[in-house]
Amino acid sequence: MQNAKKETALLVVAAEGHEKIVRFLIEQGAVIGLQDKEKKTALNTATVKGHTATIQMLKVRAEEEQKKRKSLLHPSY
Repeated sequence: MQNAKKETALLVVAAEGHEKIVRFLIEQGAVIGLQDKEKKTALNTATVKGHTATIQMLKVRAEEEQKKRKSLLHPSY
């Protein structure tokens, strides 16, 4: 779900560096790469704000999502 600015809950809490909430949303299946109206993602906003632990969590999840997409496209992975 996104607000009027197309921001997701994950993007909003990542921008504020709320690690526990970011972890919870990721565990619940939040999609990392969704963009707001300005084309920013949760990872972009966490990086700009310097939230190191949040950045790391988002990077790990993004890599997992990428591997999953590849395995769906190419079952031999």
